[in-house]
Amino acid sequence: MKRLYSGFIICFGVMLCFFGTLNVAATTYASDVANLSGDVEVLPIQTDFSQFTKMRDKWRNQLILADYDTQNPAVVKYVKNLSDKAVKLYETMDLSEERTTIWSLKAGDTASANLTTHFSNLFTLAQAYGSKGTSLYHDEKLRTAIEHGMDFMVNKKGYDGKKYYGNWWDWQIGVPQKFINFSTTGANRTDLALSGLGLGILQQDEALITLASNSVKDVFQKVTSGDGFYADGSFIQHKDIPYTGSYGNVLIKGIGQILSLTKGTVFEMDAQTVDDFVGTVTTSFLPLINQGAMVPGVNGRSISRAPTLTQTGFGSTTMYNLLIVANLAPEASQQKLRESVKYWMLENPDYYLNNARDYNDLQMTVELLADGSVTGDDKPFSGTKLFASMDRFVQQTSYYMTSLSLYSNRISSFEAGNGENKHGWHTADGMFYLFNHDGVQFGASYWPTVDPYRLPGTTVDTVPLADEVSAFKTVTSPEKWVGGVAANQEAALGMALNKKGTENNGSVLPMNLQAKKSWFVVDGMTVALGAGITGTTKASIETIVDNRLLNDAYQYEVLADKSDSDKKWLLLQSDHEQASIGYYFPTGEKVEISSEQREGSYSEINSAFPSHQLYTGNYQKFIMNHGKNPKADAYAYVTIPGANQDTMTHFEKNNKLNILSNTDHIQAVELADDGYLGVNFWHPTGGTIAGITTDKAISLMKQVKKEQTIYTISDPTQSASIVHVTLPKDILEVVSLDKGMSFDSLTGILTIDFTGSLGSGKQFVVT
Repeated sequence: MKRLYSGFIICFGVMLCFFGTLNVAATTYASDVANLSGDVEVLPIQTDFSQFTKMRDKWRNQLILADYDTQNPAVVKYVKNLSDKAVKLYETMDLSEERTTIWSLKAGDTASANLTTHFSNLFTLAQAYGSKGTSLYHDEKLRTAIEHGMDFMVNKKGYDGKKYYGNWWDWQIGVPQKFINFSTTGANRTDLALSGLGLGILQQDEALITLASNSVKDVFQKVTSGDGFYADGSFIQHKDIPYTGSYGNVLIKGIGQILSLTKGTVFEMDAQTVDDFVGTVTTSFLPLINQGAMVPGVNGRSISRAPTLTQTGFGSTTMYNLLIVANLAPEASQQKLRESVKYWMLENPDYYLNNARDYNDLQMTVELLADGSVTGDDKPFSGTKLFASMDRFVQQTSYYMTSLSLYSNRISSFEAGNGENKHGWHTADGMFYLFNHDGVQFGASYWPTVDPYRLPGTTVDTVPLADEVSAFKTVTSPEKWVGGVAANQEAALGMALNKKGTENNGSVLPMNLQAKKSWFVVDGMTVALGAGITGTTKASIETIVDNRLLNDAYQYEVLADKSDSDKKWLLLQSDHEQASIGYYFPTGEKVEISSEQREGSYSEINSAFPSHQLYTGNYQKFIMNHGKNPKADAYAYVTIPGANQDTMTHFEKNNKLNILSNTDHIQAVELADDGYLGVNFWHPTGGTIAGITTDKAISLMKQVKKEQTIYTISDPTQSASIVHVTLPKDILEVVSLDKGMSFDSLTGILTIDFTGSLGSGKQFVVT
């Protein structure tokens, strides 16, 4: 998702487009470099001035077209779009002496954000001036207008690096002199470092360039708390928000640019640092991408931004950023990333060719699509992955993807701020995402139209809530048991849901809903169990089996089994086979079936980026209503992507699924003919089931693969140290065990030290 760009970097871009000819007082804004100090050691370098020229020219060539291929339709279209946009901006400039602004305030812009908008506009004009083929190429009147515009922004609007008003971000990331004394992490530090690099190149200041380059090295080093990347690939920003898709994208773009610009110069980072960065990107991003876009659960408040108001809409930003990283990577890693990006780009190549942020994006895309040595044939990630450090899970198969968004005492339920994500209240209450290539799910029309009280997978108190307008107030859960285990295409996951202490605009709500929720992923299906569902409300407490946005171009029909009593299965059947979904109810359930047409606009959920375009969504709902005062209620259902009527009829009669327990102490599922067993032990003192005993709360999964039995075990509370698990006595030989595990063959006790594991699973393999 697009992030507002640094005022200074945009300003620097304007200067680059004119380098050597721009005579503007605004350049003096960068003349006073702050004293360099801090934790990063800066070594003296006797630099050949050609090094600065090389970096300057490299950056400049990414922004403008000194020449272009008139035979390439994508390049011709890019030039035309740039030209048309610049002409419109040029025509709307206020060039009068008495002006108070160059362009009218854009809807949603604060005073400080308006500065960024103005520099963005000037940057676009500078690109058009410097790019061959535009109607404004080397237009001297335009150049004068841009010079006057820069002077106005610095001398009249006060963008001089000495003061600020409004949002700190528009200034601090735009004033690189201050970045060394400003405590930053993650994407914010990367933005500031990129500003510092730009200033260093402009002023030919080797010390500042070295400082900017070195300051980002620790950004992608692994952390164990707070902001940054974790060993399992999680990325956190703002202390407790999963943000791989938004701030994470900003971060890899920024670091990628820094590495790219310094490559081949004396400021180039060492090979190990580059390799570490590429490895982090591969682990953290590839599993989370569906059809070229990051899953919404890692986009934070950005889900509430209209795609027409973000620079490239949904998806393309990630692909371009991965290409920047790929071009820096060692040969083996480079091939993997390029193959991955091409796989997604081939799904809709015109989209990526037509939505380039700049000429560099376009160049990379054209080159990749034309590269016959990169086929893009293989799906970049297949399997399951638990991001325990940010309470997120994904599963990727050949024809569908699922994802879970949860929260705990470590991770916040959602983030609102700057007037964004006003209805994000329940997006981590066990929201279950199923992507099945229906073309609309969780896309442009979803967030402004979906019922925010009835998100798929959630168990929720549907009491109406006020729009969340607090300033970045986040709410964690009292519960620490959130997580599970995942391996290959299978998983066992759980969440202790506890809505006590939930706040709305800083006020604690009288919510008291509690539940134990589990998901067992096996054999192309997800088994969802709920137990201990207890609470009181004036509205209703519901479990949302699904609330599916329908593609208006498809035909749908809801089918059910023939029983007159509680239904054993339902089928949302589509004339597009992969868009069909089956729902099986092992114990029979009362399910409310309804359809609903909803309308909405992004302006209703986001006042920072308001779009009043009206969207319409037709939804199919399957809901279990627990009433106003449930006590220890429960549910069980199975979601089967791609099912048809024959599938459901056969599954009802012949499935080997066995729910061993569904209580608030133990939830367990077994698939007899597959060798799968998934168990979530909720009680602090553990419990016993299926011949397995534990003395602590754990998540456990047993898989049988090629005559080997694999036990994967985790501590979802992330608070236990030593756990003892007694296994069945049929173990013949220990094949392998992970670090921190020991096994006593006489007693059958597996001892596990989870110290420092942060919820990640450990494996024990036996025959």
